[in-house]
Amino acid sequence: MLFSASYIKSPEVIIIRDDIKDALDISKLKDLKVPAIRNYAIGTLLRQAHPRQTFTDMPDVISALKWVSFGSLDAFIVNLAMACHATEANSTTSLGLAGDAGPVLRWRFAVRSDGLILGHSINKALGLITTEEHYGIYKNELRWSKMISGLKEPS
Repeated sequence: MLFSASYIKSPEVIIIRDDIKDALDISKLKDLKVPAIRNYAIGTLLRQAHPRQTFTDMPDVISALKWVSFGSLDAFIVNLAMACHATEANSTTSLGLAGDAGPVLRWRFAVRSDGLILGHSINKALGLITTEEHYGIYKNELRWSKMISGLKEPS
């Protein structure tokens, strides 16, 4: 596989109901009901790093966000970009950001090893994205958080 240049950076965060005002980190989740998405890398990593934590298996991000929104689960560790997209696309409400949960993912396109021309074309196109367009990508995340370091609104 060949991977493109990174086109977006997005952190793993802790999502809670918006009526809970406490800041959280992973160490404070041990007594809470927390979902993990089946077959997602973050779920596997969380289970390995926190073997004493009980995670509730969920089929997808939307389901986990809805369960947190309804109060059936307490907190959800998810990539901020995925959370923003899922809440917008499904009108999920009553959610807030409780804290940072670890690594920042650098999203890239993957191309088969024999796709050198396609990989080059993708990197060339990514290089043409302007600062304003990058800001447009991040703008949805900024509604949730100012945690994206170094990002400033274009003038």
